[in-house]
Amino acid sequence: MKESKEFREFRFRNTKENGALAGTTLSAEVPVFDWDRFKSLPNAELFVRRACSSLLQKLVRDIELGNRNGTSKKDFLSLEAVITRSFTFKKSDIARWCEQRDWSYAKLRNPAKGIPFLKKTLPEYASNDYAITDEEIREKVAEFVAAVSDREKDDIAEYLWVKLTQKLPEPEDTVLLALL
Repeated sequence: MKESKEFREFRFRNTKENGALAGTTLSAEVPVFDWDRFKSLPNAELFVRRACSSLLQKLVRDIELGNRNGTSKKDFLSLEAVITRSFTFKKSDIARWCEQRDWSYAKLRNPAKGIPFLKKTLPEYASNDYAITDEEIREKVAEFVAAVSDREKDDIAEYLWVKLTQKLPEPEDTVLLALL
């Protein structure tokens, strides 16, 4: 399929296990997404509000079902946290991102120990918001992530930045231990 400036091929694998389209690869020619153009479209704000509402409903359901998929009330700390929660990155995606960075821009005091620590710890944010619990260290690591990120568009760096800079509530087990 020939891509133009207005349209592109959109392809995905249908992962549903049942139904006529189960396991098939589907594709269609769709309009290219242009953020500036999108914002000026009629009903764009309504579309975003409904998409956000749908995401919030899903997150609330996940919490009510016992923190399903790791969802918890901390995901409602800010709209930025809600948006970030909607993204999923695998540990391997973040590990690959770490390997592709030039860590000399991070200006670590001890690069020989710091770089392996970051490469080991940052991928944990794919599934664990408490990978680093000390707030001072989280802020410093966020600065390192910003220093090595791509300047134009770096989705993983933005994801990590939010995860590292959002204030975390006390983990429930810490509160429980304090009560004992």
